[in-house]
Amino acid sequence: MYTALIIGIVGLLIWYICTRVESESDASGHFFAAQHKAREEMTRSERASHRHRRSLAHQSVRFFKSVGIGLTVIGFGGAAVIYGLGEFAAN
Repeated sequence: MYTALIIGIVGLLIWYICTRVESESDASGHFFAAQHKAREEMTRSERASHRHRRSLAHQSVRFFKSVGIGLTVIGFGGAAVIYGLGEFAAN
């Protein structure tokens, strides 16, 4: 009976976690100087490897964020339809 709501809540949880991971990876306020210095000392191939890893991580976060959004819409939309039709059928 509450399956649709649980799916919606799981979707919200995934969406929230991905948003936090995404914002924490972008926020480099405290360590920006150290990161910049480390990047300056990297070779060209090391920088390319670092960019590639960040790109893969960003793609993964974006994918799971989309999954979370989809589960949220399906879960809460399904709950609205199920409980809305239940009330409509009862009248």
